[in-house]
Amino acid sequence: MVKIKEELKMKKLSIFTAAALMLAAVSCNKEAAPIAEPEQGTPAVQKITFTAYADNGADTRTILDGNDIKWAAGETIYVFDGTAPRAFTSTNTEEAAIVTFEGEAAEAETYTAVFPAATMTGSTINATIPVYQTATAGSFDPKSNVAVAVSGTDPNDPTLLQFKNAGAVVKFQLTDTDIAKVRLDAIGGEKLAGKAAITLNSENLPVVAMSSDAESCVILKPSTGNFAASTTYAIAIAPGTYAQGFKLTLFKADGKFKSFSNKNTQTLARNSMMDFGTIPAVATWKETKKDVLTRETTGVVSGSQDYTEWTATGVSGAVYSGLSAGNYDSIQLRTKNNNSGIVITSSNGLVGRVSVEWDDNTMGTRSIEVFGKSTAYDEAADLYDETKCGTSLGVINCGDETPLELSGNYAFIGIRSTDGAVYLSSITIEWAGSGSAPIDPVVAPNTFSVEEPESNVIPAAGGSSSFTITSSVPWTISLDDESAATYQLTSNGNVTTVEVTMNSISSGSRNVTFTIISSEGETKEVSFKQSFASAILLTFPDDNSDNNTVNNYTSTWTAQTGDYSFTIKNFNNNNWGWTFIKCGSKNFASTGSIQTQKIEFAVSEIVVTVDSYNNSAKATTKLEVASDANFSTLVATVNVTMASGNLTYSVPTDKQAANLYYRVSYACEKSTSNGAIQISKVVVKP
Repeated sequence: MVKIKEELKMKKLSIFTAAALMLAAVSCNKEAAPIAEPEQGTPAVQKITFTAYADNGADTRTILDGNDIKWAAGETIYVFDGTAPRAFTSTNTEEAAIVTFEGEAAEAETYTAVFPAATMTGSTINATIPVYQTATAGSFDPKSNVAVAVSGTDPNDPTLLQFKNAGAVVKFQLTDTDIAKVRLDAIGGEKLAGKAAITLNSENLPVVAMSSDAESCVILKPSTGNFAASTTYAIAIAPGTYAQGFKLTLFKADGKFKSFSNKNTQTLARNSMMDFGTIPAVATWKETKKDVLTRETTGVVSGSQDYTEWTATGVSGAVYSGLSAGNYDSIQLRTKNNNSGIVITSSNGLVGRVSVEWDDNTMGTRSIEVFGKSTAYDEAADLYDETKCGTSLGVINCGDETPLELSGNYAFIGIRSTDGAVYLSSITIEWAGSGSAPIDPVVAPNTFSVEEPESNVIPAAGGSSSFTITSSVPWTISLDDESAATYQLTSNGNVTTVEVTMNSISSGSRNVTFTIISSEGETKEVSFKQSFASAILLTFPDDNSDNNTVNNYTSTWTAQTGDYSFTIKNFNNNNWGWTFIKCGSKNFASTGSIQTQKIEFAVSEIVVTVDSYNNSAKATTKLEVASDANFSTLVATVNVTMASGNLTYSVPTDKQAANLYYRVSYACEKSTSNGAIQISKVVVKP
């Protein structure tokens, strides 16, 4: 390690400029750990210390010539040990070239480490090169380039991690000072950014394969304001051969744009860079072809509920024809009593996407539908004729202001309500094709949710349950007590099932909690409870006697003993003038019942103490066992002969299970006196 440290001595850089173009381990906020798909449960972990440094091989080229890269203080990497993702944190208190990372992981022959957050299935790292990247002066977005390291590459130090960059970059400088956005396109349509599968070759170097739904463009924007002139910026992209080169499009805040192309074939290996050079000052800007339709555009009087025909020409030169009203100072469309809608009758290119701003007066269930054609519409009524409406391109629901991307080449579109009245503050039509600004792709919003288990109560004898995680972003999972439970992860796309197995206990109770944290910092928790089963004893008056006094044979009330509740129906407690309860009436037939909550342990029998029984009631009694509180799904029914004394309701052995409901009932005919059946105790036995 002394030799490596000597080779990596460097000049001190501030934390804001220390990011090298080709190192993923740039100063950044801590990332959430990746998802691993373990081969087994959760074996014992041990404390491990790794030593990490940057990819500074001969093929590395940095923006900051003469300077190498330092790790930020308290940086986090993620280590895959074959069973679960593990977060390791650097111990350095200031930036350094070589740092140690400490954490816990299961024992493994080799470890794969990743920065920043990614997922891993088997030997494949599932990473994302962001389509939208944040401009960083002198470098690239720290979260945009993945770096991978494998332990054991140095026979003298099995804990050494040399991070290798997976991506390539394109760098440039600007001359103008009013550039708000830069877009890089692969002219030949090759995939630049999006989902990527990264594997390691025989030399443990990352190999990137982009997914079929990846994008052929990257959008770079400063977090605030504009780009600085005469400053180097870079965009991280997938390595590969780009046969027709690249196009760089500059955008001003007002949407005006100018494109510059380098059409030479570019072959970029991982850890390499293309220099687009300095972009000259722009003398003539192009106008973005975008039409925004409002109530004013239509010429319909504000507040008018009369549907009026109109024609308008957009700034693109396209001609629109519509039939609409102006209620709520909006473009009002509806489907009843007229052929309301908006169509293009004269085009000026291909429509790229459509977005709307909804007026708050539109009902939440309403939506609009967009149609497309290659030939011109004549009038809005065409949208109600199956032979003229064209192809349905999609629906935009009320409240959704995400642009609708139009797949296919459509020079003419039409818009109508799907059902009922809709009120639109504006409709924006963006044009694609020759002479137009490229349209930025719509990236689906990230999702992260955890579905609670059907039951979070585990029997004392041990048992299993499961819950699911649905996420489009990386996440990490941890268990607060690995001596109490193990878990197995099974992933299918964005959905992961967590199979939980808890060990048995012989006394007391315990809870275990899983904590799931997304790469965006959102935290979810799932807990499981386990108690050693002891008999449940219910006597009267019960623990809830202050709240459940009754003096009739027709009420339903709740009895409580410790943590357990019972629903009592058609039993009288004489406003707790008794130390027992009674059911059965001299005036009418009735059925009294005592029902448990869900019992977390397997019940073997229920014993009810019947102090007295008036056989004129001709009562029958039974125990019902169900999987739900409504007793719509019965697991077992146990009939017992009615008598005084301790009545035992034995659950068949093959029906004994945790998390079931139990109900003992007494069906009485009209008897010679009230309270034909008197009960003083109920015992639920494991």
